[in-house]
Amino acid sequence: MKIVVPFAPAGTTDILARALAPELTRAFGQPFVIENKPGAGGNLGADRSRNRTTATRC
Repeated sequence: MKIVVPFAPAGTTDILARALAPELTRAFGQPFVIENKPGAGGNLGADRSRNRTTATRC
């Protein structure tokens, strides 16, 4: 599963997502991957996750 972080790497949001990913992996039994998509005040990341369908998420 991907976690889309709509901000640059090494920022507070990215650090939090990377800290939570191992816990989510343990809880759900699936690997979680962080994908940073910065730009336009977070709109690019929001658009990236909005346009994904269930079949293409991984």
